[in-house]
Amino acid sequence: MKTFNIAAVAAIVLSAASAYAADVSFEVVDANADSLVSFEALSAVNTDVTEEAFIAADADKDGQLNAEEFKALMS
Repeated sequence: MKTFNIAAVAAIVLSAASAYAADVSFEVVDANADSLVSFEALSAVNTDVTEEAFIAADADKDGQLNAEEFKALMS
């Protein structure tokens, strides 16, 4: 599973430029389509998001963002 996540993050990095990272969609960051986004996956495409902001946006405190939490963080 860890190998897949590394590959997914690499794919995201290669397919998404930092210049448009602020407008990146949940579906792009959620490369494995599990309906959750990790800090590592998000920070790979948007270096402006801090870990502190990510943790604050994680309303259910599961260590990942669902679509609603992601939308709140990115808006």
